[in-house]
Amino acid sequence: MASTQSSKTSRRTPSTNATSVGNRSRKSSAYSKNFEEHLIDHGVYPASYEYDDDYTHAEPRNLDLLHDQLLAPRASLSPSAFSQPHFRDFQRKNNQVTFERDVMSTVFPIICGDRDNSNRQNVLFTGLEPITDNTAVKPKPDFFDGARLQDLSQGLRKDQYLRSTVIPTKHSNIPIAPNVFTEAKAPSGGADVAGRQACYDGAYGARAMHALQNYGEAELKYDGNAYTFSSTYHDGTLKLYTHHVTAPSTAEGQPEYHMTQLKAYALTSDRETFVSGATAFRNTREMAKRHRDTFIQAANMRTAPATTMDHADVSVACEETSAFAQHETFESADPSACGAWQDADNALQELIANGEAEPLQDEAETTAMPRYLRAEEDSQNLSQDSGPLDHDDPSLSFASSFTSFDTEKKRPRHSVSPPTKSKRTLPALQ
Repeated sequence: MASTQSSKTSRRTPSTNATSVGNRSRKSSAYSKNFEEHLIDHGVYPASYEYDDDYTHAEPRNLDLLHDQLLAPRASLSPSAFSQPHFRDFQRKNNQVTFERDVMSTVFPIICGDRDNSNRQNVLFTGLEPITDNTAVKPKPDFFDGARLQDLSQGLRKDQYLRSTVIPTKHSNIPIAPNVFTEAKAPSGGADVAGRQACYDGAYGARAMHALQNYGEAELKYDGNAYTFSSTYHDGTLKLYTHHVTAPSTAEGQPEYHMTQLKAYALTSDRETFVSGATAFRNTREMAKRHRDTFIQAANMRTAPATTMDHADVSVACEETSAFAQHETFESADPSACGAWQDADNALQELIANGEAEPLQDEAETTAMPRYLRAEEDSQNLSQDSGPLDHDDPSLSFASSFTSFDTEKKRPRHSVSPPTKSKRTLPALQ
C-alpha cells in the first residue's frame, strides 16, 4: 500500500510543480477577467468607466472639434469611387470571415484605404516602459500608424526617456510614436477583449504624444486634448475612440489616461453607413498624423544647436502642418499572409492570461498594411502644394485644428530630459 501511495505522489509532483511555475510567470492581459481592474488601478480608464459627478476631465477638451473633423468628406468614398457593387463586395468578404486573420487581410484594408502612412501589424512593443507594471503583457496592436525613426533627430533618439516612451522596438524600420491603433476580432472573438486591448494600446500612444509635446519643458503641461486614436472592429461594427492624458490626481501619482468613444458604425448595414464609418476612420488617421508630425518637428527644433535655431520657430512649428511631408509606405507582397499566425497568437495570449504559458518578450514577425484600392484619389502625393490631403476636403486643414484652450495645472517634471534654453511653451494643439 505504501508503495502504491508513493507512486501516486511521484506522479502528481511534476504537475504540481508545473502549476507553481505557471503561477509565478502569469502575466495579466486583455484576455484576463481582471485586466480592466488592473488598468484602472494604474490610472488607465476605459470608455465604460464611471467617474465621480464632479470630475471634469473625463472627456478631451477638443472632443467637439474631433467630431466635426470626422465628417470631412473623402474623395475615395464618393459614389463614383466606392459604388454599391463595392459595398456588396465588402459585405461578402465580411460574411466570409472565420478567423481574425481574415478580418485583417480582407476586410480591414477596405475600411483603411490606401494612405501613405507608416504602419505595421502585430508588433510586440518590447522597447517601451510599462505603463502599468511588469505584471502585464506588453502591447501588441493588430495595426498601428507611426512616424519613421529617421523623422526623430539623433539627439532625441539618444534621450533615454523618449526612447522608453516613443520608440516601441529596437528595429529601425518599425514606426515610432504610434498614435493610431486598431484591434480586430472574428465573429466568434470577444468584443470586450478588443476594447481592453484598444484601451491599453491607446494609453501608450497618448503617453508618447505627451512625451514629445513636453520635451525640454521645465514643467509638464496637460492641455486635456486628445491626440491619439484607437478603434475596434468586430462582426461588422467599427468603434472609434480617443485617448488623452491628465495630470496625476495626487502629488506622488502618475499621469492618468482616459479613453472616450467617438463614434460607432454598423458598417455592413448599408453603403451610406459604411461610407460614414470609413470616412471617420480615415480622418482619424489624418488627424493623428498631423499631431504626430507636429510634435516631432517641435521636439527636433528644441535639440537644434542654439546658433542655428530661432526660438520663435519652436512655436511656429506647432502652428504649421507637416502633414504634406512624404512618408515611406510599407507594403506586403502577399496580403493573404497578413496575420497568418495571428489566431495561434491569440490562443497563446489566453494561455498566458490563465498562467499556462510564458509570453515571448521579443518582437514577433511583423507585417505591413497591404496597399489596397490603388485607384483611391486619397493617395495623391502629400507633398504637393495644390491642396489639402483630400482635394475635396478643406475642413481637414491643419490650421483649423487650433483653438485657444487653456492648459491644466502644470506639475513638476519628474523624468530627466535635456532642458531647452528657451522658456517658451507650445500652444495647445487640438
